[in-house]
Formats: sequence, structure tokens, C-alpha cells
Amino acid sequence: MTDIKIREFVPQTSPDDRDRLLPAFLALWNRLDDLRFLSLSIRPFNETQVRSWFATHLDQGGRYFAATDGALEILGISVLKADPTVGFEIIGLAVSPAARRRGIGRRLLHNAERIAASDGYRAVQVAAFADNTGMLCLLLTAGYLPTRLEARVRADMADMMVLLKGLPTPGNAEPNHPC
Repeated sequence: MTDIKIREFVPQTSPDDRDRLLPAFLALWNRLDDLRFLSLSIRPFNETQVRSWFATHLDQGGRYFAATDGALEILGISVLKADPTVGFEIIGLAVSPAARRRGIGRRLLHNAERIAASDGYRAVQVAAFADNTGMLCLLLTAGYLPTRLEARVRADMADMMVLLKGLPTPGNAEPNHPC
């Protein structure tokens, strides 16, 4: 595998990060085959909307991470959100079709788990549409467990699964389970 690195992009405070992340984000999130997995409305994301998110993401608890190759091309992006009341969520994850099946999605997922644990969160939550079999396979093989099904939430009436993974606590190799 080529030299893949995961790095945080901070578009709210770094114009260089914003300028590098914006075209990759729009390309990945608006890809016709993937848009239905990233949008409840199935409407394309526009640049003004994404710039607005980038301008306030830190204030909302959001963080952007990208997988890059040796040439610094963005191959995948994850969007994370931490909220002391709600918890730690992966609110978006996309990998370029040309870069799939190379472990990039798994690396972005593990990066999110590492950050959640280092920030003191005990679990990571993620939602995936029931027809997104690739994402569901990734999540299930990474130890995420379904917690609920939300029926007919997408514009085309697709269902969404919410999954959760418990994280090890300090001094305990396994997540705490009530049973």
C-alpha cells in the first residue's frame, strides 16, 4: 500500500486547509453513486453551504480528517462531531472510488475511535443507510453494533441504522458492558 497518512484539516482557521479540503469534499459528497449515502434529501451539497460549515465547524464540535497519499491527494474524508451531552459521532465518511478496498475507510474509522478515546469518550456512534452495504460491512467487521433502526428517513424512504462501538476505558482493555 502506498504511504497513506491521516491528517486533520482545520478549514475554520486555515485558509490553506479550506482551499485543499473544499474541492475534495464537494467531489466526494456529491458523487452521484454516493450522494444517497451522505444526504437525507439526496440533493447535492453546494459550495456556499459547505463553506458555511467549514467557517463554523470548531464552534459546533466538528472536526475534518482526510486520508492522503504520498502526492498529498485527498483519498478519503471523515467528519467527526464531539458533544459532551450527545457523545462522539462520525457524521460522514467517504472514500474516493479509485482508492477503495485499500483500507482507507478502516483507517479513518480507527482514527475516529482513537480521537474519541483520547478525548475521554466511551463510545463512537455512526449512522448508515440500510442500503449502504459497504459501510455497514465496514462497521460490523470493526465491532460496531446496531442500536436502532430509523424507518424511512431519507427522501426516497430508505431506512437508517444507528450503530455504536464501545471503547476501552483507561486501565481496561475491553469496553464496559452492562451484561
